[in-house]
Amino acid sequence: MLGLVAPAAPVYVVHFQLDEIAPYQGGHDGAVRWCNHGATVQFDTLVVPSHAASAVAAIPLALTYIKNRFAGLPAPYNCGSF
Repeated sequence: MLGLVAPAAPVYVVHFQLDEIAPYQGGHDGAVRWCNHGATVQFDTLVVPSHAASAVAAIPLALTYIKNRFAGLPAPYNCGSF
């Protein structure tokens, strides 16, 4: 079960409401558990037509997140609002 142990590093999770392969609720609930255990989590929901399309849509978001961490910018988080 995702989310039983909070990661020590900030985490960016992008999930897709219509994902036909990885159910949305599992990713959402895992991120909520991480938040409840004190993790820094940025959780974003996208609405796209398929699992493959969602992966492509997430690439620029994930790259920006990673680039900003290497640039020393603080990790965003939205625990409690998703």
